[in-house]
Amino acid sequence: MKIKNFNIIQKVQQTPLSVFSLLSASIALGYLLISFFFLSPTYTSKSIISLKDNESGPSLLSSDLSFFSSSSKSLEMLRLFILSDEGIHSLLEVIEIDDVYGFPNVDPISSYKKVFTNPNTYIRNKLSLSIDPDADSLEISSIAFDPDQALRINLALIHLSNVFFTRNQQVSSRISMISNLCKLLLSQEELDNLFIIPEDTSETKNTFKQMDNASSQLYYSALQAMKNCNGEGRSKQINPSQSITYSGSSFINEVKSAYIEKNITTYYDDLVKSLTNPDMITVVSEPQKPLYEDDSQKVLRFFLIYLFSFLLFFSLKTLLRVYSDVL
Repeated sequence: MKIKNFNIIQKVQQTPLSVFSLLSASIALGYLLISFFFLSPTYTSKSIISLKDNESGPSLLSSDLSFFSSSSKSLEMLRLFILSDEGIHSLLEVIEIDDVYGFPNVDPISSYKKVFTNPNTYIRNKLSLSIDPDADSLEISSIAFDPDQALRINLALIHLSNVFFTRNQQVSSRISMISNLCKLLLSQEELDNLFIIPEDTSETKNTFKQMDNASSQLYYSALQAMKNCNGEGRSKQINPSQSITYSGSSFINEVKSAYIEKNITTYYDDLVKSLTNPDMITVVSEPQKPLYEDDSQKVLRFFLIYLFSFLLFFSLKTLLRVYSDVL
């Protein structure tokens, strides 16, 4: 048995590198043939979006309770949202994963397998989101096995981006409206009657309520805190258009008047924002239907497989030589 194994080792050692090179090329060529004739081709649709600056109009970037402080940060938050479980779930409500990526529309190797594959992970591998910090832009690439589907997914991602900013603007604006209503209520108090809200109260601590999403929970918590603005024995809601009676010095009246005017203006600005889209997104480059399949990766993988196979055979030959020297 040892003699037989020794003969095999000798044959491997005596094999010239040209044979290993030919064998590696055959393996790589086999992969290339399988890729061309058995694997479904992929198509990539690309688009570029950017965010409007503060001077271009009302947006989340200029909101008092903004979730975003800069374009770069906003784009990064958008990228994280799209690749999150919530973002992928929202995308899957627009596209049917089995029709786009399932068998028999896609080859058995590349297709989405419902039993063995996590849909969120599979979709993430078909998306590429790249931020250009110099241009404050986001390049969106969507990969599919059909050019029409690749374009459709890219359009869906741009729509999803608008939904993300709209939702956050509306939540931010509604909470800001509650804050301004609270300020208006307090502005009607006489200076001697203004009260200080304790830091630890049951009203501010126990505001959790089982809800379907976190945005609703934030809004509910703000509504609960609004009760502190009414004071004891007062439950009426403020009407921003009602006349307000002032007392005291003219200075106090002027301060109150300016304060109320500012908060009413902010209140109506937030009201508009809570009912409209933020108009933050600028489409720099529209997504296009890809005309050619993605074949560059196939050629690259051909060379990588060839190199890996050759190094594997060369390493095996080296190890066997060391092993025979030890024997």
